[in-house]
Formats: sequence, structure tokens, C-alpha cells
Amino acid sequence: MAEVKLCNVDGCSNASHLKGLCNAHYLRAKRHGSPIGGGTGKGAPLAWLKASIESQTKDCVNWPFAKNGNGYGWARYMGKRIGAHRLALVLKTGIDPAGCDAAHSCHNRNCVNPTHLRWAGRSENALDRHFDGTMKTKISKTDVQMIRTCNRSAKELAEELCVSNSLIYKVRSHRVWK
Repeated sequence: MAEVKLCNVDGCSNASHLKGLCNAHYLRAKRHGSPIGGGTGKGAPLAWLKASIESQTKDCVNWPFAKNGNGYGWARYMGKRIGAHRLALVLKTGIDPAGCDAAHSCHNRNCVNPTHLRWAGRSENALDRHFDGTMKTKISKTDVQMIRTCNRSAKELAEELCVSNSLIYKVRSHRVWK
């Protein structure tokens, strides 16, 4: 009888399923970036953000909590889910203009330092991403071959190619670039 491999997380006695982790720890790693991440107390992200936006640092202040599939941090504020960088700018400026994006001057999706953020129209923000190379509008045949043959995670590939995680999954499942 084959020996059952256990989860790599200390103290976990569940069977390993993917990447040496049990299903619960694998999903937590996927969602929070760490197999032991998550479990943040209510109000902790907002309290952390309020404290960090008062910092005088000129460096990026990276969001340590939950992130969406594109790598942007998010939090709950006044009963709604909102981007962490947008929330930082709302808390700092006191306004939340409809139709505007919280645009990064540092081009770091995790950054919530309000000195690196400004209100910008959607098209202005898209042009910024296009000109600074953080938005890729097309992928090449070489990119498609690499996506389908390499073992790296969709998240890593998406960040490298400046595309969404969902595009990586669609290419790998042959739903696009057949």
C-alpha cells in the first residue's frame, strides 16, 4: 500500500493534494499568497490602512491582506468591497469620484501609499499603463507557447506578461489561441 504524503504545513495532518499542501492550505495559499495566510480579524485591514496612509515614507507601502486575481489589494469599507489603493486615496482625500480610477505613479499594484496615487479618468489610466509597459494588449505566439509549456503559476505568468490571470487560464485551456 502506498504511503500517504501529508501536507507540508507544520501541524497539519491532512493528506497532501497539490504542491505538497492539503486542499485547505492550497486554497488559502492561492487566495492569500501563503498557506497560513488569511484569517484577518474584522477591521484589521482598515485600521492598518488608516495607520499606513499617515506614514511619511516615499517608498511603496505594500498591501499585506487579500488580493484579487489581478494582484490588486481589496478591503471592505462601508459594506462594499473596494480596491485597497482606491480606499487609501478616498481616506486621504475625502472624496470618491465616480468614473475615476486611483492611478498608480509607481506602477505597483500592491502599493497603497497615497503619495503614489492620484485620481485619473479610465482612458488616462489605461494610457499610462500602455505607455509605461504595465498593460499588454496582445500576447504573441511565443508567449502562448511559453504559457502552455512552462510550470509556473498563472499569477506569476500574468504579472510577467502584464495580462490577467484569467487570460493565462484561457490560453492554457485552449479557449483562446486555439
